[in-house]
Amino acid sequence: MSDFDGQLEPQDHIAGTKTSKCPMSFRAEIHKNLSLNSKIQTTFQDDASLLNEVPEWFKNSLGCVQGRREFALGRYLYGCVRNPEHVRKQYQLFYKGLLAFQKVGCLFVFNDPSYKKESPKSFERILTEMGKTIAAGLGVEPPKLEGTGQSLSLTVEARCPVTNAKVIYDDFDVVAFLPHAGDTENAFYDPSTESPFACANLTSDIFGFSMFIRDQSLSKEGREVWEINDINRISTLLDRSAHLWQKLSVKSISNFAARTDTRVRCPMRISKDESVFYAPHEEAAFGERSKELHEHQMPKLYTPRILQTFINYFKYGVHPEMRSLFCRGERIEKRDSRAFI
Repeated sequence: MSDFDGQLEPQDHIAGTKTSKCPMSFRAEIHKNLSLNSKIQTTFQDDASLLNEVPEWFKNSLGCVQGRREFALGRYLYGCVRNPEHVRKQYQLFYKGLLAFQKVGCLFVFNDPSYKKESPKSFERILTEMGKTIAAGLGVEPPKLEGTGQSLSLTVEARCPVTNAKVIYDDFDVVAFLPHAGDTENAFYDPSTESPFACANLTSDIFGFSMFIRDQSLSKEGREVWEINDINRISTLLDRSAHLWQKLSVKSISNFAARTDTRVRCPMRISKDESVFYAPHEEAAFGERSKELHEHQMPKLYTPRILQTFINYFKYGVHPEMRSLFCRGERIEKRDSRAFI
C-alpha cells in the first residue's frame, strides 16, 4: 500500500445523494432524511444524470489532489439541493458521517439549467443565490461578494481523528464553483474555481489533514494514533504525514497553474522555499467580485502549529485547541514586491 492509499469503497446511490458504503443503520437514516416531496421526486432522474458527472469531475478534472483522494476513498457526500431545507438535510447526513470518520467533504450541487446557460454577466447573481440558499440551510449569515469576497464558514464540534478528543473546528468553509469560472472572456476567470456544474464545496483543512494523519497511522502502525503508546513513534508519524501533506499541496497548486491561460490571469504559484503560495483570490472566500492577488500559507508553515497541539496533548495532556490554527490569505498590493515573485 502506498503512502496515499486507503480503503477504497464503491459509491452508493441513495435518494438523489451519493455517498460511500456505510453501516446499515446509517444508510437507513439517509433514506429517512432524504425523502423529498413529490415535486422534487419528478426531477429525480435529471438529478441522477447530473450527479453522475460528479465522479468524472473529481477523477479527471479537479486540480486539488487532496480532494480527489478523499473522493476516491468514498469520503465525500454530494447531492442536488434546491432550497435551504435540502441543504440542511444534506449537512445533517454529512455531519453524522464526519463524527464517524466516514466523511470529510460535502458537495452541494445546484441543478439549475440557467446556471449553465446564462452569460458570464450572471456570475454575481448566481453566486448570490447560491450563497443565500446554503447560508439559510446552515443557519449562518450569507457571504458578501463585495471586493475580494467573504467566507461562508461554520464552527463545528467533532471528534479529532488524531486524539479522539472532542474539539471545535473554525475552518469549515464553503467555496463556490461555477462553469463561468473557466471562461477566459469572463472577468471572474479563475480555473481553480471552475466546475462543469454549479456547486459549493464544504471542507476543513485542519480536519482533512487530521484524517490524513489517521490514515497514515492505520496504514503504517495498524492502529489509531491515540492507541500508540510511544511519543517518539507518534512524533515521527506526525512529521512524516506533514511532509506528505506538503507534497500533495505542491502538486495541487501545480495542477491549477498548468490549466491557467497566462494571457488572462497570472497563475497560482509557490514561493521558492515552498512556504507560501500566491493565488488570484482568497482561498476561503465563498466568491468575490474582484480577483486580487493573495498570499497563503503552505502546509510547511501551518502544519507545525497543528502538530504541536497534538504533541502537547499526548505528552502533557493538554486538551487540543484547534481554533485559530489556520490563517486566511493576505491580500497583496500590486506595488508589493511579492506580487512579482
